[in-house]
Amino acid sequence: MKIFFGAQGRFFNIFQQLEVVLRKDNIVDKSAYFVSDSQYYFSHKEDFPLANDDSVECLFEWEYTSRNRIKTDSDKLNKIKLKYNKCNLWDSIICDRRLMYGKHVKFRQSYKGKFSDEELQSIIYESLYAIEEVIKKSKPDVIITLMPSTFGDYLLYYAAKVNGIKYLQLKFTKINNNILLSENFGAHSGEIVDLYNTNIENDSFDFKSESIEYLKKSQDMPVQYEGALAGKSIGTITRFKNTAKAFLSMIKNSVTKNRSIVSADNHVPPVYSMFWYLHLMRDINKRASLAEMKQRSLSLDQIKNIDYVFFPLHSEPEIALLVNGINYQNQIELIRRIAQSIPFDCKLVVKEHPNSIAYRSSGYYAKLLQIPNLYFADIEVRPYSWIKKSKLVATISGFVGFEAAMLGVPVIVFGDVIFDMMPKNMVRKVVDLSMLHREILDLIGKYEYDEKAMIAYIAACLKLSVPINVYSILLGKQGRVTVDNGSDVENEIMKLSEYFKNVLVKSSQSM
Repeated sequence: MKIFFGAQGRFFNIFQQLEVVLRKDNIVDKSAYFVSDSQYYFSHKEDFPLANDDSVECLFEWEYTSRNRIKTDSDKLNKIKLKYNKCNLWDSIICDRRLMYGKHVKFRQSYKGKFSDEELQSIIYESLYAIEEVIKKSKPDVIITLMPSTFGDYLLYYAAKVNGIKYLQLKFTKINNNILLSENFGAHSGEIVDLYNTNIENDSFDFKSESIEYLKKSQDMPVQYEGALAGKSIGTITRFKNTAKAFLSMIKNSVTKNRSIVSADNHVPPVYSMFWYLHLMRDINKRASLAEMKQRSLSLDQIKNIDYVFFPLHSEPEIALLVNGINYQNQIELIRRIAQSIPFDCKLVVKEHPNSIAYRSSGYYAKLLQIPNLYFADIEVRPYSWIKKSKLVATISGFVGFEAAMLGVPVIVFGDVIFDMMPKNMVRKVVDLSMLHREILDLIGKYEYDEKAMIAYIAACLKLSVPINVYSILLGKQGRVTVDNGSDVENEIMKLSEYFKNVLVKSSQSM
């Protein structure tokens, strides 16, 4: 079998380790990768297990975003334009915050892009041409990507669709640490929907008891899923050490061997960005933002006798908005519409995402304060407590919607969510904002909690997925929730490869 992977940063190493196991089991004999993040690539090049293997072909994102890239013949690009003319290629640009917005976007909210329209078109068509050339040469049986946060991942999905190649996307169910390989793009999973419908029709099904236990636990305390921010406070000494470490890292990265390539890579922020925004300016920006929000904020004690609708802000720009909620990228205007559509005697309580408190400017909150009847939630209190007391929860595509559903609170969603098969009297998707007021009143009036539906969904997720600590162990991200503290990288790779092997074998049998 031949696989074409979309691999951002550390996932290049993860997928190569996975491929080594699959090759030993005679599942894979050839592969290709669309690789993002030159800084990670050059820093770990000698560690990649298939770095010098001639049967592995790599396309490098930075070669197509570089302003000095080699231009492809216009006649060849015209063929690409014709072949992909039914694909909305703007979606591939929108999903990639680094391509869509400015060079500091990873650390500071900014909507000003760095590329001209012509440059964006050239990047996409040149990348598609390179992908097509690999497909012609390697003839992959399957294309595998993550939920797309880079334009390369999105283009690989389009390439699979246009060329009739099997496509699999790695999704995070956020049920414990379970991940899923799905044939569907985006949040939706047809596999989960099918098994959910089967479970609903039966009194007995796999993982029922585990699902009941998970549901009860989630109702008694805040949901913890792998990769979520751990929320631990950082002491002064630790913060000082982190700042010193960041400063040394900045100096080191400024003189690395491949600095000329890395500094020109659109995927990699300027060498000083992390130190400046996350260490020197973070506390200043945070204080300014909190001061703005405190002008109209509520504590849990203050809302004891108040009816309110709860809306947790999404971190942006992220997948939740740029892929699953693409029609609602402007959260301020959506919030304005929600505030104008809730019951007249309700307040709208908005809670900032913990990732964004020093990311957005204080002016962002000032604009929100211009909306009548809007209040900010105490940022130190977890969403769980706000959800429990709310009359309704509204979210674009956040997992907080599922948390609310488990707690017996009506939910309105606007974007795509993995739990989209939930009964309409529990979770309601609104696509026509002119009907929002009517939909909210109808859902509140007809709300009916369906425990069996909740259990059937959770069981479907557990049955079809596999528990892997991707963020905390494989990616090594600090300050994240880990579900299984006793695991290590080698063990997680073995579990991941076994799961991939089962899915790929089943997939090949159905081709």
